[in-house]
Amino acid sequence: MAYSDLIPEFHNGKENDLHYTIVLSTKDEALVCFTRACFRLRNPSIWHELMHCSGPSFQLLSSSGAAPNRLAEVNDYFRIYMPVIEGNQNAAYDWVKVATIEEQPDQYGDKECFAIKLAVCDSPDGYTEDTAHLHENGAITILVIERDSNDVTASYFARNIFIDTHSYESTGSIPHAVIEAGGFIDIAESVWHDLLAGLLADEIGGANM
Repeated sequence: MAYSDLIPEFHNGKENDLHYTIVLSTKDEALVCFTRACFRLRNPSIWHELMHCSGPSFQLLSSSGAAPNRLAEVNDYFRIYMPVIEGNQNAAYDWVKVATIEEQPDQYGDKECFAIKLAVCDSPDGYTEDTAHLHENGAITILVIERDSNDVTASYFARNIFIDTHSYESTGSIPHAVIEAGGFIDIAESVWHDLLAGLLADEIGGANM
């Protein structure tokens, strides 16, 4: 399966594609960058640090709702904390589920890729806090790391995006990222761009960070 097979056809709502590429001096440097970026992509707890902004933070939870000490796997959940308007104390958590992980390694060749597909979902059993979905069910996000010789690219694909205004109306929680984007649209492109750049950045502290 090619990672492009993970990207559903656009039907309605909003779609968004973003890409960030760096060119390394040698193939060995590109291999290190690619491997590190794949590790980071499966470790959502460090995404906030990679973003270098006040945007959302992410927590990895297993299919049973426990917090595992490992990288993300299929059927895991990402709990997303969205910063809310100052003075509003309501919780603003969104949830996505890891639908697919696709790996096409080829360290001895010139092309390889890694992709993870996330789908909006309900919270797992045992989590009763208010959920403020940024997107309605059916929204899909695909994050991809590609290496083409000495070039490494991080990409973000979003399909069938509808902002779930009903969640905000029921919880009273409106994420800063939505407001800063100029209204009820997808998380600000700058936030995702910061994540893509962070995935490919040099080590920022700790092994594979």
